[in-house]
Amino acid sequence: MPQINNYPTKGTPTVSDLLLIADVASNNATKSVSLGNAMVGAAISSGTPSGETDTGVAGELQYDATYLYICISTNLWRRITLPAW
Repeated sequence: MPQINNYPTKGTPTVSDLLLIADVASNNATKSVSLGNAMVGAAISSGTPSGETDTGVAGELQYDATYLYICISTNLWRRITLPAW
């Protein structure tokens, strides 16, 4: 079995880099997923979509001082006004 410490380290991963996963829904079959797709549901990034049809993946979240933006479908965004304290 390969050991993780035998592989070279990549300094700055990109969203198109691939990760190996065990897909629980497919009886733990080994599959690959892009780092970008893996991180979409795991983080909220600071930023503002340019409009409701800006590039995005369902589940992606962004925010600014006024709104929380949620991508509800491929390239389809909605926003929620953040209340003041």
